[in-house]
Amino acid sequence: SDDEFEGLCLPDAKKLYQALQLVAETGLVCAVHAENNQLLEWHTAQLIAAGRNDVPAHGESRPPHVEALAIATLLTLNESIGAQLHIAHLSCAEALAVFRRFKATGSTASAETCPHYLLFTEDDLARVGPYAKINPPLRKAADQAALWEGLRDGSLMAITTDHSPFTVAEKESAREDIWATPPGAPGVEELLPGVMNEALNGRISLNKAVELVATNGAKRFGVYPERGHIAVGAFADLVIYDPGAQTTIHRDRLFSQARDCDKLYAGMTFRGRVERTIVNGQTVYVDGEVVGERGGGQFVRPDRARVSQEF
Repeated sequence: SDDEFEGLCLPDAKKLYQALQLVAETGLVCAVHAENNQLLEWHTAQLIAAGRNDVPAHGESRPPHVEALAIATLLTLNESIGAQLHIAHLSCAEALAVFRRFKATGSTASAETCPHYLLFTEDDLARVGPYAKINPPLRKAADQAALWEGLRDGSLMAITTDHSPFTVAEKESAREDIWATPPGAPGVEELLPGVMNEALNGRISLNKAVELVATNGAKRFGVYPERGHIAVGAFADLVIYDPGAQTTIHRDRLFSQARDCDKLYAGMTFRGRVERTIVNGQTVYVDGEVVGERGGGQFVRPDRARVSQEF
């Protein structure tokens, strides 16, 4: 439900300022979900009072200024503190414009966007209903165009999944009441097909795509060059990708518990195909099958000294 962050939101400027001071003391990067909670709650209450519980009402409750105001507040308070901040899943032109203004005056913050904002718009809500309820919501085509430009000019330094693995039962439990439907959609298995397809079609370069999904995140969060880099001594975390093949998203071939919730991507065909995934030198996925053993992962500890602002 929309109370997923209950108890985790910072409801006023004082608490936000205090939190930023604590973040600064760590020297690490804090990723922030940037929406003004008071404002979106007011918009939601107004819509509910008007009898709105339809799918489009969700997007109307979280208009672009809700996101833009949160970013402006966050970065204004941080100007005198200097905490390392990262704006998660930036979704619209208005928020991007605010972020750019702060970057132009020396802000050390970074920002990302997600494939669903780059490939889909609010028009897709009519097609898949509650399965496209995401926070922040899907936006307009003009916002989508602005995000692609933000990736090309470096304002946005990463594309991430914001993967939310809900089940069909959870999504369908409140089909007649969009406010009760949990927000989020699956995205891990769809990231590379979606992004690499756009790169192969010329929207960004292939090298830029790799930077956005792998290298830049490792740099920003202090795990580069052991991660996000191909070199002697680095962890052998690799994807073998065939740009001459194709990938069609079939829900029954996905691995997430949220496979049946992937109504956004289902049936889409993309250029390119993941042939093999290698983690720490071991093949864990090949030719559509997971072959790795569970329990082979290890904790990746960030290094404060290597948290980067250069991408």
